[in-house]
Parts: sequence; structure tokens; C-alpha cells
Amino acid sequence: MKFKYVLFVLLFVSVSLKVSAEHLKSLDSKNFDTNTLATKDFYQYVNKGWMDNHPLSIEQGSYSQYDILNDSSNNRILRIITNLSKIPQQKGTNEYKIASLYSVAMDSVKRNRLGAHPIKDALSIIEDTSPENMTDLFLWLHKNSFSPFFVVSIM
Repeated sequence: MKFKYVLFVLLFVSVSLKVSAEHLKSLDSKNFDTNTLATKDFYQYVNKGWMDNHPLSIEQGSYSQYDILNDSSNNRILRIITNLSKIPQQKGTNEYKIASLYSVAMDSVKRNRLGAHPIKDALSIIEDTSPENMTDLFLWLHKNSFSPFFVVSIM
């Protein structure tokens, strides 16, 4: 019984040490500001190097490893889509649908030429709705285009 307990403790400690070692990899000591005392300004001590190496642009409120991953993922997706768009795809396939959607979305000349014409009927319905019929308008919007109350999107 004592042997099983010792074995369990050793296993637990080894797993804990491995997890701790993995966690410490996320702290890069090159980003530490050794000119600042950790006891005076811990945030500055730990983050100064990161902040100096990754300054915020005007439109950013923050920038972290998650933003780097997001940017990297977006760039990979863009490369995949643009490569799909360069090669003729078999009609009806997912590749064809993606390439077609991208092509239509990027055709700013056609979009500018059409202007608001493609949504003119929907705009007329919205403009012609009386205050008493707003419920019907919301139901129509929800069924035909989007929900005026709830939005689900990918950030």
C-alpha cells in the first residue's frame, strides 16, 4: 500500500514539474526590464521588452501573442483563398464556391458600378414601413437578411 502511495506521489510530482516547465516557456526573460525593480513596478518589469518590440498602432488597444496568432491565421487563410482563386475550380465544389465568393467580394469596380441597386427593394421595404408595422419588418429582416436584435459573427 505504501509503495502505491509513493508511486502516486512521484507520478504527481513529475507531471506537476513538467506542467510548470511548459508554463515557464511562455515567460521570455529577454522581455524583462532589469532596470526596473519587480517590487516597484512588476508590470513594467515583465512587459517592457514586449512593449518596446511590439508598439501599438493607432487603431490597436492591445497587442499580444493571440493577436500574432490571429494575424498569422488570417494571412494563411488569405493565401489559401487567393491560390484557389488563381486556379480554375470545378463548378459546385467548395473550392469553386470559396473562389467565386472571394472574386465577387473583391470586385470593387462592379460593386461601385452597381451601388445600392442590389438592395434597393429591401431599402424600400424598410423606408416604407410605418411605426405600427415595425414588428412585421423585424420578422421580415430576420427571415430575409439578418436579425435586427442579435448578431453572430466570427471575430
